[in-house]
Amino acid sequence: ETVRYNQNGSPLTIMRNGKNDSGLYKTIDNLSLLYNGNRLRKVTDKGELCTANGTTDFNDGADVATEYTYDACGSLTSDANKGIAKISYNYWGTPTLIQFTNGSQTKYVYDANGVKLRRIHLTAVDNIVVPINTTVKLSENQILTSDTTDYLGDLIFENGKLDKILFSGGYVSCDDNNSNKFTFHYYAKDHLGNNRAVVSESGAIEQTTNYYPFGNSFADVGKNPSLQQYKYNGKELDRMHGLDRYDYGARNYDPVLLQWNGVDQLCEDYYPVSPYVYCANNPISNIDPDGKKIVLTGNHVQNLAVLTELQKLTNDQLTVKRNSGVVFIRKHGNYYNTNLNLEKGTELISELVNHERTMEVEPGESNKETDKYRMDAINGKGTDVKVLYNFQILPTLLTRDGRTGKRFYEKIPFHIALGHELIHGHRAMNGVAKNLNKTATYQYMDTDGELYQTTAPMEELETVGIIGGYKFTEDLLREDHEIKERLKHESEIHFQFKNK
Repeated sequence: ETVRYNQNGSPLTIMRNGKNDSGLYKTIDNLSLLYNGNRLRKVTDKGELCTANGTTDFNDGADVATEYTYDACGSLTSDANKGIAKISYNYWGTPTLIQFTNGSQTKYVYDANGVKLRRIHLTAVDNIVVPINTTVKLSENQILTSDTTDYLGDLIFENGKLDKILFSGGYVSCDDNNSNKFTFHYYAKDHLGNNRAVVSESGAIEQTTNYYPFGNSFADVGKNPSLQQYKYNGKELDRMHGLDRYDYGARNYDPVLLQWNGVDQLCEDYYPVSPYVYCANNPISNIDPDGKKIVLTGNHVQNLAVLTELQKLTNDQLTVKRNSGVVFIRKHGNYYNTNLNLEKGTELISELVNHERTMEVEPGESNKETDKYRMDAINGKGTDVKVLYNFQILPTLLTRDGRTGKRFYEKIPFHIALGHELIHGHRAMNGVAKNLNKTATYQYMDTDGELYQTTAPMEELETVGIIGGYKFTEDLLREDHEIKERLKHESEIHFQFKNK
């Protein structure tokens, strides 16, 4: 894959090799792209013919002066080459309807926060023609098939039946004939978070995907491409009706033309680059964030200071936009803290950056986390959160050296204190935080060798890792950094309420 750009980073030519209809490896895409400003206007292809089922090369489906149109917000509204007559958008700038020229449609439903809840694919009967920039209302006898996908957090339903349950390292599939039978599948990822393989419970390779640098997949190399569609950057690929776009939440991405369907909402932070290009045209090292997930709301000096502490928690390279305060991962891999394998911290930061909810981080009088909607933090829905930090407040905690068993009272390192609040936020963003009124009783051994019993909020105990089994805990972050584990949740007046 070879790309030539203009001064704004928009692709002018794209050369892509692959297997043609003769079975030979040739130039299957030889694309020339024309623009009005930064907006794509026309594409021509002089590459080899590829008509086999499953091919992912460019389909030169039109030859008119203007093949792509946009609305006043800069969002793509028609694509003559893909046969897209009209795309309608909602208040959030996400599509609600994609009308194809052959009558087929894809519809989307979102909640009040812009989170996708449902996708409906309608396949129309033959001999329907829809002009560009128009839509039609299909009657029942004009709909050949209708398929619905419902998204309920990590639960994915297909046509009303639970199909799969997503988790960070893969997914659980559900048997069509037995609702109580589940099978685990695991992702093998590369440094960019691309799912390169799906592995079964027994270790058998079920799916493999090989990518061109910008995310298009090799059609002739790989295994079982239809098994599951979470692929490049772990995003969902929709190939229905020839759409062939990845859903990043805020925008959709076309890996064949290296184009987003809309303007980057953070584009004012980097004027020299077109707001439609992918990851500043460096897909080998970079990924594009999919929205405002971690936002630092202090001044620039404060933001850089807290970014330094965030960076201590992860092996990925972080950066922050100066004007917006948005944190995103610049490079995946062992770029920072190379002497440590920060497995849990890296995963925590990555999930927060890529979360559908937003976390604001700002200076405050104390270190604490608050929820925008407290009930949603505990009822499974999830909510936006705010984390307050204060570099001067570092409480003294009871810890234990795992090698010697000795116990100490020592101040918490700030990056661990910050990580503790991030975990509270992660729990609330996923709707699994505990009601603050719920408490639990536990025992701990103090420095005097005596066993004590005390009571503390369950939310704090699960965040520390004293009870429960949450995937992220303060003690797991401490394990990343090879420092002493924490044994006790301290009250505001430390050490006063020890009871034998």
